[in-house]
Amino acid sequence: MTPQAAVGAGLGVLAAAGAGGTGIAYAAGAFGGKESKTDESSKETYLSKALKPTLSVNKKYIGEDGQDTRVKSWLQSSDQGTQYKQDLGNSLSEMTLTEDTGKPTDEMINKLKNPGNLQESEAETTYNYIKKWCEVKKVVIYDSSKTGEFDIFQKVCFVSNSDA
Repeated sequence: MTPQAAVGAGLGVLAAAGAGGTGIAYAAGAFGGKESKTDESSKETYLSKALKPTLSVNKKYIGEDGQDTRVKSWLQSSDQGTQYKQDLGNSLSEMTLTEDTGKPTDEMINKLKNPGNLQESEAETTYNYIKKWCEVKKVVIYDSSKTGEFDIFQKVCFVSNSDA
């Protein structure tokens, strides 16, 4: 092999190694601006924020087993869950979903505000809507500059153990 051929072959190997190294670095995220993006998995969701001990003392998430019967009972009773029903009645108009899921009527909402009691079918409709809204919102990333929706989430998606 001539010295020129040996140098050429050596440069070819270096070029291939360099390209391979660059490819590995690219795949590892060394290029392309990934360093400026934040890791979404490290951010708090509404549910993880609301479940912190300081916020969830004596409260249970509405989607837990057994809560449906309890909440529906409150919605049908004029002397149980009165604070929850008032919070719910004041919040329902701001609780929107993109799909039609049977939002409670204004008449049902007014019954909650007074506080009154709902018929069984109205309680079922109301609970199903609340649960669906809470399921959709529990994965929303918490933003401390926009707390209105999170405040509603805390009021309607959690029920107090002492509210009877």
